[in-house]
Amino acid sequence: MQADHPDRAPLLGQRRRRWLAALLVFGGALFISCFVAVLSHLRYVQKGLESDLWTWIKGESFDWFTWALLVPLIVWLAKHVRITRKSLLWSAPLHFLFAATTSSITLVIGVIGSVWAHKEQLTTDQLIDLCMREIIWMLPWSIFIYSGIVAVYYALDYYRQYNERELRASKLEAELTRAQLDTLHTQLQPHFLFNTLNSISVLMRKGEIDTAQRMLNRLSELLRHVLAKGGTQVIPLETELEIVKGYLEIEQVRFGDRLQVEMQIDDSALKAQVPSFVLQTLVENAVRHGLAQKSGIGHIRVTTMRNGESLTLKVEDDGVGLATPSQSRGEGVGLRSTRTRLAALYGEQHHFSLSTPPTGGTIALLEIPYRSEEQSTHG
Repeated sequence: MQADHPDRAPLLGQRRRRWLAALLVFGGALFISCFVAVLSHLRYVQKGLESDLWTWIKGESFDWFTWALLVPLIVWLAKHVRITRKSLLWSAPLHFLFAATTSSITLVIGVIGSVWAHKEQLTTDQLIDLCMREIIWMLPWSIFIYSGIVAVYYALDYYRQYNERELRASKLEAELTRAQLDTLHTQLQPHFLFNTLNSISVLMRKGEIDTAQRMLNRLSELLRHVLAKGGTQVIPLETELEIVKGYLEIEQVRFGDRLQVEMQIDDSALKAQVPSFVLQTLVENAVRHGLAQKSGIGHIRVTTMRNGESLTLKVEDDGVGLATPSQSRGEGVGLRSTRTRLAALYGEQHHFSLSTPPTGGTIALLEIPYRSEEQSTHG
């Protein structure tokens, strides 16, 4: 079976929308014709005059189906002569002229239809009265109908443009976030790879082959995660923790006894979806800027905790801390990308802070909504 051309789908969708619009316009014209005909028929019956409902329907159909046929022309005029604040002085009079013209067309056709439909039912005086009513009373009403069609077109067009702007903004936001994620990866990998490979080289020169081999294995696992999750915005927390553990094991080999790690993991939070590499970035920031600058033993505590619909990720270190409360430890590409990604993913529904407690060191605290994989997929 031959596959459909990819350009046919939007074309078929456009055709279906046009047919649906035509169906709505002519269906509405038929409904209004019948409704007005019934009212007129009842009014004549109440006065004791002879009246035929089908005749009224035929007469009203002339008016309303003429309007239905004029809708494409009116929409075309509204599209090409847009009423804006800048063009109001000339576009409004033009539309008034269009309204008067189209109204005159419908009135003439309406009179012809009334004469044709009622010529055998009404007396000459009644027919003249009916025609005068069409001309005198229906003119303002016709201008109102024209204005209503233009207003509906502008409302639908505004709604369409609003949806297109939202779609473009959403795509731009996704592209921006993906670009920042790529930037984060390219920023992480070079310096980390260099330091790790340099440490492996040093270990091999020292003859610590087993340690070098273990470090190389952990590096391979870490790189496998990075390559596998490189294009993914969110991953399960348990996967993120595997990445963090792999990273910390490598750093523990490099730092030896100088780096002590404590993990406090809430098992109920393991299935939560978190931004990929967000915890790894915070841990790496603690190692690079907190503990690497400190002499003696350094401690890192990683805490994950679920509180109902909220998820807390916390990385504490007892390193050199922040120079001032407002300083973000020379916030680089990693943390800036993290802040931007968090804003894109959660908006105001997140909290991220870096602070120095009275005892020293740094606390990186992140609170985000708890979302399972199913919630992220559907939501």
